[in-house]
Amino acid sequence: MARLSDVRCWFPPEDASMYAAAYAEAELAERLGTLVQELRKAACLDVAEMAARTGVHEDELGRAEEGDASVTLGFLDRLAREAGVRVTLAGAGVEVVLGAVGPAPGIGAEPEGPSRG
Repeated sequence: MARLSDVRCWFPPEDASMYAAAYAEAELAERLGTLVQELRKAACLDVAEMAARTGVHEDELGRAEEGDASVTLGFLDRLAREAGVRVTLAGAGVEVVLGAVGPAPGIGAEPEGPSRG
C-alpha cells in the first residue's frame, strides 16, 4: 500500500480521479496502521512482544503500524484478542466484531438450558 506522501508525489492534480482513488486507499492504510498501533498499546506490549504473542511476524506488525502492509480481519482479530478489546467494523448494514470472546449471540451458539443426551 502506498503512503499518503507517496500518493501526493505520484499523481499530479490534473489526474483527479486516479489521485482520489489512490489517496483513499492510502488514507485507509494509515487509519488501519493507527488502529494496529492502538491495539498493541492497549495490550501494553512492544512490537516484539505483541508479535510473539499473536504469531504475527515482527516485521509484518511494524509495517502494518506504519500503514505499509495489507491487514486482514484475522490479523486484527488476533491483535484485538491479545489487547482484550472489541473492535467493531460497520458499514452497509453489516457489522463485524473482532476480539470478541466466544460466538456472537444467536450465531453458532448452543441454546441455554440442560443438555440433551
